[in-house]
Amino acid sequence: MSRTTRVVGSRFSLDMLNVEIEKRNFHVNKQVIAFLKEEEGLTMVEYAIAGSLVTATAAVTFTALGDAIVAKILALIAAMTP
Repeated sequence: MSRTTRVVGSRFSLDMLNVEIEKRNFHVNKQVIAFLKEEEGLTMVEYAIAGSLVTATAAVTFTALGDAIVAKILALIAAMTP
């Protein structure tokens, strides 16, 4: 009878352990899902990337525009000199 009790007791302990593991896994899964659903950090990264792209585009555009203006001014000066 003590052997049966030991087996039943072990089975009960294993069942309790499995329930505890499932609870912890559920808690971890819940935290992972909440982290993945949170978009605040992702939004900040998206804004940083968009800002960088706008800045780079503006720098290239204004550099090219400045070069075009200098070329036009030099052409006007060359046309005006005899």
